[in-house]
Amino acid sequence: MSMLGLLCLLFALIAALILVLYGLQRRELRSIEELSQQLLRIAIGGRFPERLDLGSDKPEIAGLVTAVNHLLARVARGAERDATQAPRLFADLGDRIHEAVLVHGEVILYANRQFASFVGVDRVDLVGRRLADLVPPEYSELVSENIRRRWQGNRPPSATKSTWSGYRAS
Repeated sequence: MSMLGLLCLLFALIAALILVLYGLQRRELRSIEELSQQLLRIAIGGRFPERLDLGSDKPEIAGLVTAVNHLLARVARGAERDATQAPRLFADLGDRIHEAVLVHGEVILYANRQFASFVGVDRVDLVGRRLADLVPPEYSELVSENIRRRWQGNRPPSATKSTWSGYRAS
């Protein structure tokens, strides 16, 4: 073999080696891109999965996926803890505010002690009742209409003192 043939063979081996290294690097980059896409879906409002699954034989990428899975588990535990504390925190806050009542649709979901004493009913008995049922019949439609306006994003007309004079729960 001539010197030129040996140089060509050497360059061919170097090119093959570079091609193999490029293929391995592309595979690693695809793994990182897949991980990045999964994290982006979570970050922009997706659901928190139990675990990220990413098959990679590289220890650096596998370590990164493990770290992200640990962080997801911590976030899930924190969300569970916050969810169990939220009703108590809301009740504590609601009890400190004068005349607080939480209404969904037309149904009362929460009423604090001050509101219950204002309407003259036990606060446990208020949950599940319609707000319009707590006013005299002549004001029931006005209350229902104001709630409908609020749900539509409109402000209800302001009531004067004379409009609500003599108001007591029925």
